Amino acid sequence: MVIRVFSFSDSRDGFDYYWLFFDAKHHSQQDDCRQVAAYV
Repeated sequence: MVIRVFSFSDSRDGFDYYWLFFDAKHHSQQDDCRQVAAYV
């Protein structure tokens, strides 16, 4: 399962998505993190 976070920049890099998700889990919803989509 791949979990990605879509930010305002909407970068196409999966690694950047991972870091955004990592920040969201440790900082409880960042302003630049809006929607979380899970892909199986």
